[in-house]
Amino acid sequence: MPPSEIAFSQLSVEDLLESATTEVKIVLVNPNGRVDTFCSFDDKTKSMIVNLCRKRWKPVANLAFEHPKVREELGDPLRRTVGKEFQEYCNEDTDSVLKKSRPEDVAAFSNKVLVHEAEVWCPFWMNCVKVGANTGVPIIGKN
Repeated sequence: MPPSEIAFSQLSVEDLLESATTEVKIVLVNPNGRVDTFCSFDDKTKSMIVNLCRKRWKPVANLAFEHPKVREELGDPLRRTVGKEFQEYCNEDTDSVLKKSRPEDVAAFSNKVLVHEAEVWCPFWMNCVKVGANTGVPIIGKN
């Protein structure tokens, strides 16, 4: 039987129609013809899948932080994102107020300029700081 027919046979939804809750059944057809079927998910995983399929990214992001298995995997990508922002901000090509050392530069230091630089060079980190300090509207996705 060709992979497409195998996949179609796996898509039977009759067993799901009698449920009083949202049911999710996933059929993956691999290039090698192998067909994998998944139909048993906890509520958080099911909700993530449904929102992914509906391209509702905000609920997916929120659910990622609530889902215990996903949340434990988020640390490294978040650290890499913040690390990359700071590497770009601190590299020798930037003309940051933090690199000024002449007395007149130090006297003219402006927190507003520093905050602006952080918003430009470290938007993800700055968003976390603003939300964590409850000081304003998040800046990511709002520009």
